[in-house]
Amino acid sequence: MKVLLIIILAVLIAGTCYTFFVLTVPDTKSKIDTKQTIVKNDSTNKIVTSRPSYKNYESSDIKLPFAGNSFSGKCVYVADGDTINVMKGNIPVKIRLFGVDCPEKSQAYGQDAKEFTTSLVKDQIVTVIPKKQDNYGRTIASISIDGKNLSYLLIKAGYGWHYKMFSKSRELAKAEREARIAERGLWQQDNPQKPWNYRHGTSNSNRDKMEDASMNDNENTPVFVTTNGSKYHREGCKSLKGNYIEKTLEEVRNEGYSPCGWCKPPQ
Repeated sequence: MKVLLIIILAVLIAGTCYTFFVLTVPDTKSKIDTKQTIVKNDSTNKIVTSRPSYKNYESSDIKLPFAGNSFSGKCVYVADGDTINVMKGNIPVKIRLFGVDCPEKSQAYGQDAKEFTTSLVKDQIVTVIPKKQDNYGRTIASISIDGKNLSYLLIKAGYGWHYKMFSKSRELAKAEREARIAERGLWQQDNPQKPWNYRHGTSNSNRDKMEDASMNDNENTPVFVTTNGSKYHREGCKSLKGNYIEKTLEEVRNEGYSPCGWCKPPQ
């Protein structure tokens, strides 16, 4: 009798454990299915998983992990002068050009900058040299088209500023000086508003105007250095303390001095 009771009790306990296990095990299949779009193929009577479309290059929000290796691909979309989409395999990567800031499309010459970029790279195979990824998921990169730097071409044609906040390139700085002197593109305007000021709803500051004036100086323009400093300055700069020496702009360039960030001497 006792043996029979023990057997009955064991059966009851086993049944309870089984019920608990069934109720608590997660339904992994249903979880997977809810994350996919299921489409029935009527011709084969099979269930297939639909895949995202990459045809809408303008609105694509696909963000790739930043990869430091360069790659080549077709430019499939031009958003504005300094933003394009380039295919990497079968995925469009949004590229923000390094070293240049073009006018916004709603600014003067913004559409011209877009058309210039379009004429050079749209539907062409370009080489992407990534620098980093920005806060918007865009890949900051230099773009090479037929061995030429797209940022350089934009700046030299007068369709963009050298973005000095992020680039110290002397080649891009020189391209901007040449465009200003020749009054190409946006430099036909008097005091064109810089796009970073436009985005913040502000006008060009006095420092901006000082910097603009410095771009018109030539290699014989006098600048000043201190005896133990590594920067060169305009006359009257607050950083010029004690003894200082007058040099030409060409001399300080050759000797490796860098421009003062406060007085914005010519470059």
